[in-house]
Amino acid sequence: MQERAKMDEERREAELELSETWAGHILLEQLRLAEMRQIIRDYSAMADTPRSTVAAELKMSPRRLRSFLAGADLTNDEWDRVSLWCEGKPIPQIVPETVALGVLARWAPGKHVRDVRAAVANVTRAEYARIGRQLPSWTAEALEVL
Repeated sequence: MQERAKMDEERREAELELSETWAGHILLEQLRLAEMRQIIRDYSAMADTPRSTVAAELKMSPRRLRSFLAGADLTNDEWDRVSLWCEGKPIPQIVPETVALGVLARWAPGKHVRDVRAAVANVTRAEYARIGRQLPSWTAEALEVL
């Protein structure tokens, strides 16, 4: 329990420091989006709840939820609803590359963000295949949810 409290305090300190810069705000936003996406995926899998039910709980269409899980941003109203829904659920560990990809994908027009994320995943898989190496399991897992 003490370890969790220490981690929570370190996270708050890091978030405070990051929030002091524009770039830090962007990183925190992408981290929170990645965490919310993973919380939704985890909840849906663990509770054996169809995504359509989760979408209804979030007051989103199933298509909009799929779009968000694929990397689309949230409107301010959606952000408020999703973050409130995620409160109290375990915060997942997000690999830094997922956050970095979210930052890079911001350059793409909104409807093409999913394509950018998929392209990065495909190029990564292709490069590992080209050199005859197997993707590390954590990388393969991270690429699956991009």
